[in-house]
Amino acid sequence: MIRLVVPILWLYVLGSRAVFAAPLWLSCSAVGPTVAGVWMAHETGTFKKYGLDVQLIYIPSSGTNIQALLGGSLDMSAPGISGVVLAAARGAPVLSIAAMTNRPSMTLYVQPEIARAEQLKGQTVGISRYNSTGHTVTTLVLRKLGLEKVAPMQPLGGTPEMQAAFEEKQVAAIVSAVKPRAPARALLNAADLDIPFAMNVFAVTRDFLQKNPDILKEVSHESTTMARSPRRVLARHGPGDGAIVGE
Repeated sequence: MIRLVVPILWLYVLGSRAVFAAPLWLSCSAVGPTVAGVWMAHETGTFKKYGLDVQLIYIPSSGTNIQALLGGSLDMSAPGISGVVLAAARGAPVLSIAAMTNRPSMTLYVQPEIARAEQLKGQTVGISRYNSTGHTVTTLVLRKLGLEKVAPMQPLGGTPEMQAAFEEKQVAAIVSAVKPRAPARALLNAADLDIPFAMNVFAVTRDFLQKNPDILKEVSHESTTMARSPRRVLARHGPGDGAIVGE
C-alpha cells in the first residue's frame, strides 16, 4: 500500500512562512500522484495562504533538478530520490528532508502475449535512463522477481521514448507510472512487492537549511485540504491526453 506523506512535506514547506517574502522557486520532476500535494498546494492557493510566493516549475529530470538546486536557480525541489542520492554520494551539499510516498507507485507493464514474470527471461526491459528513479525501481522489481541478471535493461532517453519503444514492441516490458497507449498487460504493481522506497522527495541544500532553521517547526492544519482529488489539477499540467508524466 502506498502512503502519501503530504503532511510531512508541509512541515518543511509551510513552516518557512516567516522567512520568504521574495518569490520562492520550487521545481518538480514529475506531474503525477507522488507530487500531487505540491501541485495542489499551488493550485488551491495554500502556499499563498501561508505567505509563500511560490513559483512552481516542471523540470523533467531529477539530475537537472539537482543541478538547478545546487546552481542557485531553485530554492527547493521535488525530484526523484535517485537524483538526491547520487548527488549526495558525490559530495554535493544536498539532502532530502521529506518523502512523499513510502512505496514505488509504478507498474510493470508487459506486452499482451506475456502472462507470467518468468517469460521475461532473455527479454529486454525498457528504462528512461541509467540512474533515474525509473531505473532504480525497475532494478528492484526485477531483483525481487529473480530476473535482474536475465532480463537486460535498455535506456531509451526518457518517458516518451520509453513509451514509444513499448508501443512499437522494441521492448518486452517497462516499469512506469504511465500506462502505455498500446495494448499492454499490467503484470504487477511495484508497491505490492513491499519494497520500501521513497519516490519523489523534498530536497534542499544544506546552506538553505542552515539559513532557515524555522522551516522545521510548523505544520498547517490546512494540510487536510490537500486530500481533494488531484486529477483536475494534474490534468492541467500533464499531456493533452490526460496521461501523467513521470521521469
